Amino acid sequence: MKNQITFVDRTNEKHRSHIIIRTCEGYNIIAEFDNVQQFDFFMRTVGMDYTAEEWKEIPEYGIWRRYTASHRLVSHPAYFWSAQDIPADARPIKALSNGNIVTCYFTNDGETVTIYRPNPNAHAVYHPLTLEDDIAHRRIYGLY
Repeated sequence: MKNQITFVDRTNEKHRSHIIIRTCEGYNIIAEFDNVQQFDFFMRTVGMDYTAEEWKEIPEYGIWRRYTASHRLVSHPAYFWSAQDIPADARPIKALSNGNIVTCYFTNDGETVTIYRPNPNAHAVYHPLTLEDDIAHRRIYGLY
């Protein structure tokens, strides 16, 4: 099962960002973006594409669009404690871990993109950005 992606013209408490990627089950948010540029940058970075599934007008959102991702996007179920816990072919990406933007890693096996996040108690690998850099990163790249 692939992730569902929804785009809306207007946000609210139910759809807090303009673009949201949800887990394959559709319950939890994996990534969210304020604009198409942020979303497209992320998709290119991790090597994913998406296909339009449904478009409709909904009064609270304006135009609501649903897409299906070309790959499953998942977080590895365990935080990593050291560089040895990361697959050799993993590539670095700045992403969320425990609410902070830190260096995470991802792999793409052609079907699944897996994000590896550091354990917040692993001081050798968990290095949050400064507050100013964190805010700037979120504005430029979105959250994932």
